[in-house]
Amino acid sequence: MSMLTSLAKVAAYEQGRAVRLASFRHVHLSARPLMFLPLSMAGEANAPLACLIGDEPDFPRLLVVPQPRNRDLRFGFANQLAPTALNYVYGFTAQLDPTHRSSSSPIRAGSSSPGCSAGRCGSGVRTATGRCTRACRSSADG
Repeated sequence: MSMLTSLAKVAAYEQGRAVRLASFRHVHLSARPLMFLPLSMAGEANAPLACLIGDEPDFPRLLVVPQPRNRDLRFGFANQLAPTALNYVYGFTAQLDPTHRSSSSPIRAGSSSPGCSAGRCGSGVRTATGRCTRACRSSADG
């Protein structure tokens, strides 16, 4: 038991009610962050089972891979995932940062927020999915 936990227990006893251990339980990154909550198969690299993705808490999108070891189904999962993520990113392109830039500097959206994943495993799935699909042709490539 830490010193702060002991202090909180003493304060709770004196006040006769529960006392918070932390004043902030969460921090708002932006008005509408993109949340990505994956569920992956244990022991298999980049084998997604399902994920919830979306920027509206009341309407997340559920994507499911019935057989995660099947590569075609995994790429189908990426095809379903891409429109949601790209629509979110493209929503910020109208608000481009008006800084002076050279031809080699990237374009920066002014109020964009990072995509959020649940923990280290979620970030790993997001990274592995990006690496897996990086060399794939899109429908625009022909």
